Amino acid sequence: HEIGAMALDDAEQSLRSAVAQFPDDGRFWELLGTVLWCDGDQHEALAALETASAYRALAPFSQIILAECYVLLNKPNLAFMILYFLTEEDRCPTQL
Repeated sequence: HEIGAMALDDAEQSLRSAVAQFPDDGRFWELLGTVLWCDGDQHEALAALETASAYRALAPFSQIILAECYVLLNKPNLAFMILYFLTEEDRCPTQL
């Protein structure tokens, strides 16, 4: 677990540098949100994913993470909207 935590920390540092250098690139924000979520930081993951979504459409996995963050932060209506629209997309890799 220690190696995984170190890898997440390294990834987070690299992505924070990337978003500082390229603040309008939603891909870096999306990856940062995913890494933060993996590290258990839902508040910061939510902020990063919301920022990413302002610049680009999130990948289905990132949309699910965003919905989970909303649920954990007591915003179930927003989570429902994301999951509802995700089920309507052809991009969703599995049937929800």
